[in-house]
Amino acid sequence: MRVFLAIFALCVIAAIMTSAPYSNSDKQQPPKAAQAENPRASHANEKPNQGSDHTGAANDGPPDWYAALKRPEWLTVWIALAALLVIGYQAYEMRRATETMRDNTRAFIHSERPWLALDVNLASGLTYTVNGAQITLAVRVRNVGHMPAFGVWVSPIMHISKQSGQEAADERKRLCEQVAKSGAQIGSVLLPGETFEQILIITGPQSDIDEECSRFAALVAASGQEAPPPPRFFSAVIIAVVGYKTAISESQDCCTGVIYDLYRMDTGLSLALIDGVNSPIESLRLSLFPIAGITVS
Repeated sequence: MRVFLAIFALCVIAAIMTSAPYSNSDKQQPPKAAQAENPRASHANEKPNQGSDHTGAANDGPPDWYAALKRPEWLTVWIALAALLVIGYQAYEMRRATETMRDNTRAFIHSERPWLALDVNLASGLTYTVNGAQITLAVRVRNVGHMPAFGVWVSPIMHISKQSGQEAADERKRLCEQVAKSGAQIGSVLLPGETFEQILIITGPQSDIDEECSRFAALVAASGQEAPPPPRFFSAVIIAVVGYKTAISESQDCCTGVIYDLYRMDTGLSLALIDGVNSPIESLRLSLFPIAGITVS
């Protein structure tokens, strides 16, 4: 649009510079020498004054304000203006059609691409080893979309909570990026409507558990209460992601991620786990994270 306005401005400037208003005083008069040689022709060309004296004075006055607009140079300006309007309207329609086509393409891709749903259940109780807290999960993945998913790879972890839910969301995002890239080469294919289930064992590092237990004790001490003696308490969440690719765009990384709180119901503190104390499966429960528990991309 700026180019069109610049072209129109140049046409206007060119028309103004090449045009000048007509003036009645600019009319061609026969040369005086010719009048002297042929007085009859001179008198014959003279017209009688049929009006008043100031009629003639008005004819010899300054030109009308619109006289310049009657010059042929301005015809180019009006033609250029009309052409610019037509071109501008066509450009607007082309841009709107392009945006509509882009939206339709995006909607088609989203409606036809694979979408993987992820469901996580406990398959064992919580036990402890020298490496940390350990638990077994049953992870079920189902393709609820309309196209096959390629490079399907599932990765769950136990994340020892430290401060906020945002920390768990950031960890899920990092895990999605990692799985989407690494799983593309070794992952499996999941057809529309198909489901597969994996039994996976995950471990919460003991170093993270020690750090969280110390933080929990510090919070209790800061509240004015005595720090509880062992057992030590900590909290954990289960993060599971499945990365995959689509046949529409093999360069696009897709991911479904979930976050679950791991509850122990027999401690009096539903979110608190006890370091070093095994928890049977009957006393544990997974609960979907209350804020953005599921994300898809």
